[in-house]
Amino acid sequence: MNRYNVTAVLFIIIIAVVSIGSVSANAEYITDLSKEETINEVVSYVFGESNAFSKLFITIWSFVNSGNQNDISLIEDAEYVNLIKDENGFLYFPAYKVSVDEYANKTIDLSNMVDNFIYIQAPNKMIDGYTNKLVYNYNFSNENADEFLEKLNDAGVQTYDLRKDLLECGEEEDLFFKTDHHWKTNTAFWAYQKVVSTLNDRFNLDIDSDNYYRNLDNYNIKTYENCYLGSLGRRTGQAISGLDDYTYIEPKYSTNYTLYNMMSSDIEPIKNGSFANAIAVKQLLYDNNVETNKYATYFEWDYGYLRVINNALEDGKKVLLIKDSYALPFAAFLSTSVYEIDMIDLRDQPKADLERVIANNDYDVVIMLYNTESFTNQMFNF
Repeated sequence: MNRYNVTAVLFIIIIAVVSIGSVSANAEYITDLSKEETINEVVSYVFGESNAFSKLFITIWSFVNSGNQNDISLIEDAEYVNLIKDENGFLYFPAYKVSVDEYANKTIDLSNMVDNFIYIQAPNKMIDGYTNKLVYNYNFSNENADEFLEKLNDAGVQTYDLRKDLLECGEEEDLFFKTDHHWKTNTAFWAYQKVVSTLNDRFNLDIDSDNYYRNLDNYNIKTYENCYLGSLGRRTGQAISGLDDYTYIEPKYSTNYTLYNMMSSDIEPIKNGSFANAIAVKQLLYDNNVETNKYATYFEWDYGYLRVINNALEDGKKVLLIKDSYALPFAAFLSTSVYEIDMIDLRDQPKADLERVIANNDYDVVIMLYNTESFTNQMFNF
């Protein structure tokens, strides 16, 4: 008996207990339940969308539906219709095929404003040769990224695709959270190492010339086990997703930072101190609630425009980083190697005047770092 038959039987039994009348009135519809029919439609038809029993049954059905370990599973979600779970226990958001023409043209125009510009393609959890190929039927983000990169490369824009070298970082199962859509801290640190090397090779920037800040031996590393329920796991529930470990990395060496919220009407320092006090928000790590967003341990959230000054490297480089949330741990580590990072996140703010920002600041390099699911109007709102 497959999971759809099990679900149908469970459905009928629970309905019989809760409401014999509802079963009698809708028996023909219920017995028609098939894999093409979404459980939300069936339950809403019988009991109504706001009924508490509807919500209870959908949770039970999602648990049953996620139990097939020989194939991918689709888990009902109110916003995304379905989330995807593979046999390795990784959860994925769906992502549609989109046109990237406008986004590419905007990025090409942006690159022409500065001498040193590079687009960094952050990877996603879908790893060729490891991720079940059926996941690709629901998430087309890698295809979108491939097309975007092709257009930039054809226009002569500098790009670096981290996906190509990703397995240098470690084993596939250790690179991303299972319950969250982000890369793990160790993967972000590896990306920082690779990007700095790329910047030096492409633009002769001479960042961290002695490889001191990129040497992981100069960092304290602590892993908190089974402490984190990520963005996807909070949607499915812990029973389906399980929990992730979270690894925190911070410098052993002395650090001194000043942070400014550049979108504030009164631009005053919002934080001063060491990496642990100014960059990290360690109380998130100490919170025993697994639903606390441990991923935000670096910088706490995505500021619209944040300036990070490394007071220990006054002769260092100045960087503009146009970013999504993948850049939070990445930027934290990059900040150890440069004097200034201006971090701009284009979401949830008025159209950004990047031309003015660039003209008013003497940046040594402009980096745009996006993951493969960031091809949206919000992320190219400039």
